[in-house]
Amino acid sequence: MKRLFIAVAMTAMLLVPASQAAAASHSPTGEFAQFGECPLSQPTVEFCIYSESNGGFFQIGKKTTPLKNPVILQGGLKFNESGEPHFFGAENGDTLSKTPQPVPGGLLGIEAPLWWPKFLRDLFNETINNGFTGVTATVELAAPATSVVVNPLNLFTGQGTALSLPVKIKLSNPFLGNSCYIG
Repeated sequence: MKRLFIAVAMTAMLLVPASQAAAASHSPTGEFAQFGECPLSQPTVEFCIYSESNGGFFQIGKKTTPLKNPVILQGGLKFNESGEPHFFGAENGDTLSKTPQPVPGGLLGIEAPLWWPKFLRDLFNETINNGFTGVTATVELAAPATSVVVNPLNLFTGQGTALSLPVKIKLSNPFLGNSCYIG
């Protein structure tokens, strides 16, 4: 099995003590509203996590798909006796949002040449990427949420791996059916 590498720009990784997120009977409002799915049913959760990626890409082989639509990761963390973090998925099970991303070139893998005028490139690419030839790729968890690894120290220092996700990619198109996955 080939390894799948995902590069995601983490534009908003927030860690909040679980007691603050729970302050409003698990229906937080205001600045804490985004933590509404913190897994507070797990009494050992110490921190709530909410991350919204608004940019970046994922790559499979030579094909790169940019993140054009926000992808959300949410859940909670607890630390064991040796200080290692343990991740819990979102309360509602929507730990990693299933957000379709348009695949450039669609089903045919064709994109307008860069030397064409911009308006013509945009028109051509829009035609290819929509309708029967359009393809979307959706990143989904390929294992239970407990297999997600978040390392807050690496996140804050910018060193090492801060987030590791076991994922698969669902490709959607009228010709591909409902069960076309990579990974």
